This record gives sequence, C-alpha cells and structure tokens, in this order.
Amino acid sequence: AAARIVPLADVPAVVDVLAERHHAEWGALMPGWSRADAIAELADHATRRSVPTTLVAVADDGSVQGSVSVVDVDAPEFADLAPWLASLYVWPQARNRGLGARLVDAAVSIAAACGVA
Repeated sequence: AAARIVPLADVPAVVDVLAERHHAEWGALMPGWSRADAIAELADHATRRSVPTTLVAVADDGSVQGSVSVVDVDAPEFADLAPWLASLYVWPQARNRGLGARLVDAAVSIAAACGVA
C-alpha cells in the first residue's frame, strides 16, 4: 500500500530518526549545523500543522519512508521568497514510486492552506 503523508505533529516519535537522516544527508553542506540542531528544528515542526512544518510519509507498518519541510527561510539571502519547500528526502528503498512527487504536492497543499499564493 502507498505510504500516507501526515504532519510530523501526528507522529512526533519519528523526530529522532528524521533528524538522523537529515543530518547525515545535508550536515556536510551546512558547517555548524549539528544533529542536535536538526532535532530541535524538527521537534519545533512537530508542534504545529502549519508553516513552518514537516510532513512525513509513513508506511502501513509505521516506518518512515520520506519527508519534506515547508520553512519560512531556507537561504537567508532569499528571505523575500518565503516560504520554501525544503529537506525533501525519500528513503532509498522507497524511491522510484512517486513518493517524492506526492510529498511535494502535500507541501504545496499545506502552504496553500496557510494562505501562500
């Protein structure tokens, strides 16, 4: 069955596994951004279902298959272009099934629901 896409607020227990994956994937691109920073950001996103937030693709067995965030600022030099789709990641074993596109669509939908044109 296809993964369901839910706000991180619905599955806050996955913050640590998401933070680990996000930090492993992007930590080298952001010197000074620690795993603890990733946990703090995602824990904050788990407190709301509006921007800024993270959406999670969850399989029937409860395992995480991917995630995407919608954030206010992703690149400070482009703060006027907020909000941003950020941190799109699909676990390798869940790739090539359209999950990334579904996550992007869900991110666009939540931004629209929050009044973003």
